[in-house]
This record gives sequence, C-alpha cells and structure tokens, in this order.
Amino acid sequence: MRKGWSNRRIGDVLKLEYGKPLSQEHRVIDGHYPVYGANGVKYYSDLCYKGGPSIIVGRKGSAGEINLVTEDFWPLDVTYFVVFDGEKYELKYLFYLLSSLNLPSLAKGVKPGINRNDVYSLNSWFPPLPEQKRIVEILDEAFAAIDKATANTEKNIKNAEEVYQSKLNFLFENNNSDWIETKLENLIHIKHGFAFKSAGFSKRGKHVLLTPGNFYEHGGFRERGNKQKFYVGDFPKAFVLRKGDLLLAMTEQAAGLLGSPLIVPESARFLHNQRLGLVQPKSDAAWCSEFFFYAFNSRKFRRAVHESASGTKVRHTSPKKICNVMVRHPESVNSQKSYANFFCNLHDQSLSMRIAFAEKLSCFSQLKTSILHKAFTGELTSDFKAVDKALSEAGV
Repeated sequence: MRKGWSNRRIGDVLKLEYGKPLSQEHRVIDGHYPVYGANGVKYYSDLCYKGGPSIIVGRKGSAGEINLVTEDFWPLDVTYFVVFDGEKYELKYLFYLLSSLNLPSLAKGVKPGINRNDVYSLNSWFPPLPEQKRIVEILDEAFAAIDKATANTEKNIKNAEEVYQSKLNFLFENNNSDWIETKLENLIHIKHGFAFKSAGFSKRGKHVLLTPGNFYEHGGFRERGNKQKFYVGDFPKAFVLRKGDLLLAMTEQAAGLLGSPLIVPESARFLHNQRLGLVQPKSDAAWCSEFFFYAFNSRKFRRAVHESASGTKVRHTSPKKICNVMVRHPESVNSQKSYANFFCNLHDQSLSMRIAFAEKLSCFSQLKTSILHKAFTGELTSDFKAVDKALSEAGV
C-alpha cells in the first residue's frame, strides 16, 4: 500500500441516511427536482428533500444500485443517500469506491434489501484528498474510453442483427422469378396444443413442457435454465413432439413474440402445450420447414400475424387467422432448401459477429472491475500507464 493511505471502515467515512416517502400529488413530469428510486430517477417534483451533491444507494428493490447525484433531489424511502465530510473526501471517489464493493451481494430477505450496518462494516483504503482527486481523474478518463468503446460495440451488435434482418426481409418482400405467393391454408394445417394440468408441473423430469417463454422474439428455441417447466403427469402421447417439428407462438407474452417460430431440437423430449401451434404440412404441399422457419421470421409475415390478432394488453392469434396469412416461397422443395441453407449461413455469420462483440462487452465489464480494484489498493498510477495498457489489451 502506498504511503499516506489509511485503512478504514466505510461506516467511519460516510453515513447512509434513509430516503423519505413522497405523496403522489407531488410527483410531476416537469418538476424542478429529480425524485430517486432504488434504480435511478423515477419522477420529478417541485419539492426538494436534500441538497446535492450526493450518492443514492438502492435500499430495496434494486438493492445496492448506485447513482451519482449532482443537484438537489428527493430520495424515496426505498433508498439511502450518502452524507460525508467534503473536506476529507471527494464525492466521486466515494462513488467509485461504493461501485467497487458489489453492494447487491449484501441484499437479504424475501424481498431483498440492504442493511446499512452491513455496508458500514466493510473496509477499504483511503488516500489523502489530493490523491483521491487524482484517482478520480484517472478513472473518469479510463471509464469514458471504456464507455465509448462499449457504446460502439453495442452499436456493432445491433448493426450485425440489422444487416441479417434487412437481407432476409429483402428476399421476402421483393419479387423473385421462382417464387409464388399463396395463403398458408393451401400448404398447412395448424394443430392446437394440449391443456396440461398444473398438478403435473415439475422442476425436473423426462419431458419438457414448451411454453411461449421457450421462443426467442426473433425466432428459435430458448433454453430457460432453472425457469424451465417439466411435466410428470399423464397426457396423450400424440402431444409428444419430434425433432424438426415447426411450432408458432400464438400469444404475445413479450413484445415481438407473436408468430415467432421454433424448430424442435430433439425427439421424445418436448411436449406440445396450449397457445403453441404445430405446423402440419399438407400431403401435396411443397414444404421445407427450415425455409418456412425463416419465412415466419420475416417482417412481412410477423406484421400480418400481428395485424390479424386480437387483444389489447396481450395479443392472441389462432390457427385460422395464421392460415389466412399470405406467404411468398419458391415453388420447389429443392429451391426452398437452397434458400434455407443461404439464410442459415447468413444467420450464422451474424450470430458469430454478435457473439464476438458480446465477448468484448464482457471484457470491458471485467476491465472496469480490474481498474476499480487497482484504484482502491494503491496500484493505479497517476500517469495512466497501467490503465492505458489495459485498455489497449482489451482493444479499446
């Protein structure tokens, strides 16, 4: 540890004061003062409870979330706000320090909350005030660079998805000489799922009960981890799905989910639940499920399904409504397979790019954690060389 630094309890350096309730009548859109909840500004008000600057710490709800406040404000009762000696400590130094302590891990209870005494009991190193200010300057510069790189990377992820979607939509919205347009009712039937009884629901078992939560909004099968439903009761064997079966979500539990397709990844494991439509090609139809998986992901198809659906808060569709939708497709199965391979390769390229960018985002997050650790253990030099090296290694 560097000379002049002292190890102190957080409770000896700052105090966490309780926020205060604010009646609904004083919560307005165009008020002068921000009203802070546990995860940031919730409202505005013409009333001020505390003069800034300070730090808001989520007490309940988003327990442990940190927000820096530079102006006068009102902290709600689900928060703490920081009080400290400004002659000894730099506000932003304390903000960065609290950000490094992983306060959400201190949350306890059925409705997790943070006890301020648990925060007070933590220890950290504190340099003299001039050194605190130098460290803040270094962190500001480093985090500005990381935030800029993060924003650019998030934009690249979005762009990779948009390029894929634009090429997909172009083919389904423009004329192709070997494509025709027809109603789905000429190609398929759609079978309703079974109403499985809740008494048979389980957290584990042989059979996975598919739900709309198993569909990505952009199409495809989603593993739900510990949220996955299983079924251990009796059911008709006709509702056991086979590998390659094509399903459509017929209810919109999340924005963009309505009409989303899924291809079953494995036989004899997944169950066909209600609110999901099983696509059954007619015997005389030229049909490649992999091609129509992409057709059902096209903007034109999703828009048509959404417009024909009913409901206000949650929209629903039906086999009849879906079968009335027009769809464009090649006339031959071989041509459909060729396009399906093209779409698959296009999607894989997009996915590979998005995964690479996502890994970079993870590196940026880890880099911030590493820099904060260096800052509060005396390893961060004021010439920025250590940080500059780390940024360069992360590709910033």
